[in-house]
Amino acid sequence: MKKRYVVLIVFAVLAVGVGGFLYWWTGGSAQHAKVTPARYQVEKRSDLAYVDSPDISPKQRLDLFLPFGLKNAPVAAIWHGGGWTEGDRSLPAVQQLAYWLAERGVIGAAMGYRLAGPINVLEQARDAARGAAWLYAHAAEYGGDPARIYFVGHSAGAQLAALVACDRKYLDDLGAPATVPAGVVALAAPYDLRGDRIGSHPLAKKMIGGVFGNDREQRGAASPIAFVHPGLPPFLLIVGRGDHLLPRAQSREMAAALRAVKVNVEVLVVPGRAHIDLFQDMTDPGDLAGEATLRFVETPRR
Repeated sequence: MKKRYVVLIVFAVLAVGVGGFLYWWTGGSAQHAKVTPARYQVEKRSDLAYVDSPDISPKQRLDLFLPFGLKNAPVAAIWHGGGWTEGDRSLPAVQQLAYWLAERGVIGAAMGYRLAGPINVLEQARDAARGAAWLYAHAAEYGGDPARIYFVGHSAGAQLAALVACDRKYLDDLGAPATVPAGVVALAAPYDLRGDRIGSHPLAKKMIGGVFGNDREQRGAASPIAFVHPGLPPFLLIVGRGDHLLPRAQSREMAAALRAVKVNVEVLVVPGRAHIDLFQDMTDPGDLAGEATLRFVETPRR
């Protein structure tokens, strides 16, 4: 009988230990915000080219999700992740977020960009800027407010969004005004690609090393934190507490750099979310990241 009790106690201790580890690994229990209901029917305009060129890539296009009948709506340009080498604007998470925002009065723009490999990774930033400049030029035609174009990106897409916002040369070369973007929402982004700032996760090191190599100049040119300066638009940095792919210190350091030059920045750490599901679950009812993004883009910032 005593032996049986000892076995049960051992199993109980192991169960508690495993449960505690999983609770820590996943970043705790998911929390929820007040649910914002859908208010608008949505019209989709697909496959709009943002580059006028005979050799345009299928990636250099965007999809618009329009709140039916709404005028002067804010616009959210959404860039997907995928380690700079994978992904597309047609990913369900991108399309769903754009549609979800449109149901709540924000024009959702699912943005494509060419993938690294065939092109230099910095050309992706030029694609992001071209897409943003197209939105500025055409927003009013689709019921949007050109002065309220927000950048929203996840992972590699967040790095691109933040880089184009911070390093003004990409938008300045296209004649976009300083009001573009009106704000930036960056989810699970690497902001500093220099040195060993990407952390110790082997997948992240392999992925980033494979794309950027050991070229210190290129790594610096792709690091949004290196271009932080006064006058930038507000930032919302979102990271999952259970994200073990990229260190949360990246977000803390980016926030500190922005605050140091008096730029308005919010940091949201979402419990129960890892690197991927932080973005994929944004349209779940009451999701913290989704609701925070909606509040950020629907509120005038400048």
